[in-house]
Amino acid sequence: NRPTMPTMTIATAQPVGGGGGTTPTGTCGCGFNPFQLELLMGPPNATIPIALNVDASTIGTVFTYVGALLDFNQTVIPGNFVSGYCHRLVPLIAIPPASTIVGQGYCHFTFTVTDGANAVTFNAAGEVFDVSGGTLAITGGTGALQGVFGQLVLVPLFNINTQADFFLEAAAYVGQASLNVPIIG
Repeated sequence: NRPTMPTMTIATAQPVGGGGGTTPTGTCGCGFNPFQLELLMGPPNATIPIALNVDASTIGTVFTYVGALLDFNQTVIPGNFVSGYCHRLVPLIAIPPASTIVGQGYCHFTFTVTDGANAVTFNAAGEVFDVSGGTLAITGGTGALQGVFGQLVLVPLFNINTQADFFLEAAAYVGQASLNVPIIG
């Protein structure tokens, strides 16, 4: 028997599209329950490339993420956090007067969510692009999310007057996760 799915308190504490709580949006009749979650995470830990004296625009630069998940007032949600990393694969290159080669990278994150009594994790990995972000595959989880699959659309939020570098200029990231949790009976 699988433990019950905790009431997750990521960001809005509601499924994407409204509703109350993070209960299943319905059983599809195909052996899993779909969940929609919205989350907000902060920028990478900017001191890592600087401390290593690395040019952060260089191909292969690793950006680490370790921090709390936030609500949309950018307040920490206790017990909910993300850890992971991204590798820069292509740098953002500005070509005067108005052209740009869009940078990209590969990211892998583990999200931990809790209702205070129960904690579960899920993993997401995939390619991201400057300006637009990317769609990452949800590749598994723990506890009530064991066997989960789906996708996480991760979009960077930028401050005004930036070149929209996904790693160096994002003020935060919004994620919309579509999780499919297998029914084990």
